[in-house]
Amino acid sequence: MLKLILLLTISECYLTATFAHLQNYPNNPGFGRPSRPGFGGRPPPPQGYGGYEESDGFIFEENINPNRPPVNPNPVNPNPVNPNPVYPNPVYPNRPTRNPMQVMYSWREVDFTFPNQNARDNLITTKLFIPRNNLILDVDVYDERPGQPKVFVTLPRVRPGVPVTLATVTSQRRNGSNLLEPFPDWQSNTPGSCDTSLTSVFRTHIDDCGRLWVLDSGNNNAFGGTANPSRIVCPPQIVIYDLRNNNRLVGKFRIPSSMIENNTLLVTIAVDTRQRDCSDAYAYIADSIAYKMIVFNLRNRQFWRINSILFFPYPDYSTFTVNGVSFDLMGGIFGLAIGPPYRNNRRLYFHCIDSVKQSWVETADLRNQSLWQNNMNAAPRAFHLFNGTRSSQSAAATMTKDGIMFFGLIGSNEIACWDSRTRFTRSNLVSLAKDDTALQFNSGIKVYGNKLYAATSRLQNYITNRISENEDNYRVLVGDLQEMTRGTQCQVDYKQQPL
Repeated sequence: MLKLILLLTISECYLTATFAHLQNYPNNPGFGRPSRPGFGGRPPPPQGYGGYEESDGFIFEENINPNRPPVNPNPVNPNPVNPNPVYPNPVYPNRPTRNPMQVMYSWREVDFTFPNQNARDNLITTKLFIPRNNLILDVDVYDERPGQPKVFVTLPRVRPGVPVTLATVTSQRRNGSNLLEPFPDWQSNTPGSCDTSLTSVFRTHIDDCGRLWVLDSGNNNAFGGTANPSRIVCPPQIVIYDLRNNNRLVGKFRIPSSMIENNTLLVTIAVDTRQRDCSDAYAYIADSIAYKMIVFNLRNRQFWRINSILFFPYPDYSTFTVNGVSFDLMGGIFGLAIGPPYRNNRRLYFHCIDSVKQSWVETADLRNQSLWQNNMNAAPRAFHLFNGTRSSQSAAATMTKDGIMFFGLIGSNEIACWDSRTRFTRSNLVSLAKDDTALQFNSGIKVYGNKLYAATSRLQNYITNRISENEDNYRVLVGDLQEMTRGTQCQVDYKQQPL
C-alpha cells in the first residue's frame, strides 16, 4: 500500500512538472503540445543559416544591392512615420482611413463579356451563372503594351453558378463596373471538361519571362453544395501560358493522384526562376487543407510532396472577424513569397492563414527531389519559425526583388510590409495603408514593376451569405511602391525594381 501511494505521488509530481513545461515552452506553436526538434522547436542551428534565431532576418546582406537605402533612411528621426495622411472614413466615421492605394476597378456583382444577351440569359436561367456567387480572389498584372497593363483576376468555383474561373478586366462596362473576359477564351473555362478546360483557379503567378502559371485546383464547390464529398472533380494541374507569344499554351501538367487527398485544396503557387531564359523553373504549391507543399520541376516535369508541422493551422486563429462579421476558416499553409537570390540560393517565406506567425525554408532544400521522393517528412529541420508575430491573420503575400514583403492584415483591413533584412518583430512590421471599406479581406497581392496591386473583397459577407447588391463587394487597387514606402523601414527605390 505504501509503495502504491509513493508511486501515485511521484506520477502526480511528474505530470504537474510536464504540464508546467508545456505551458512555458519557449517555442510552443500553439497546438497544445511541446515542439519537437525540427517541428517548430529549436534544433541546433545549421552552420551559416542562423537556425531559428532572428539575428538579422535576412542574413546574407552582402549580396543585396549596395545602392539600396539603409533600413532606417532617416538618421535624424530614428522612428520615421509614414507620411500618408489620415482621412475620415465616410462609411465608418469613427475609424481612420489611410490609403495611398487607388481603386482601379470595383464590382457590386461580377459580369462577363458574353457572346450575346441570349447566351447570358440562358446561363442565368439554367443557374450556370449566379452573379452573387462569383467571387474575385486573386489579381495578376502583365504589361502587354507599355502603359497598358493587362489585369488578370481569378474566380474560384467555390459555389455553383461560376461560368468563368480565370479572366481579364476589359474596358467594357455594365451597371457601372468593368466586364470580365474569359482567359484565354470561353471554351477553356467551360466547367466539366477536364481535358480541355480549367476547373477552379484560386491563384496565378507570372514569372520573369512573361509566362502565366495557372494553378487549377480541380476542386468544385469548395464551400459546399455538391454530392461529391471530396469535391475534386478533375485532376489538379498547372497550366502555363506564354503571354509574350500571343498567349501560347506552354503545357498542362497534371499533379499525380498519389499526391492528392480527399480534402486537398491547392490555393497558392509561387514560381522560382534563376536563368535568364527561365528554363530552370520550379513551382511551390500550398495545399491549405491537407497541410502539404507540392514542388514541381518544369524542366524534368516532376512533382514531389513535402510535409512539415509548420504547414498546420493554429486553432486559436481559426476565427476571423472583419468589420464586425465573424466566420470560422480552418486553413493551413497559404501565403508564399520568394526572397531575393543570395549565394546561389533563395528563401521561401510561408505562413498559414490560421496563424500570426511567419516561417521560412531554403529553396535549395525544396528543390532537392532526391531528399523527398521516398519520404515527405525527410528533413523536418529544414523549416524554421520566426519568433515574432503579426497583429492579425494574413492571406496572400508577395516580395520585391530587393527583399521587401507586402501582405494584408485581415483583422484590421491594412496592407503592411516587412524588410526581410530585419528581424520579424512587430516594431519592424510597417502599416502602409488602412481602409475599412476598400481594404476588407486582402486575398491577392502582387508586385509588378514599381506598383503594388491588391485584390480585396467582402469575403466575410460572401461566406456568411450577406452579400449586398447595393455596395461594392470586390476591388482591385494599385499603389506606387515608392510613394507608399517613402520614409519607412520598407523604403523602395524605383531603380531597384526592374520588370
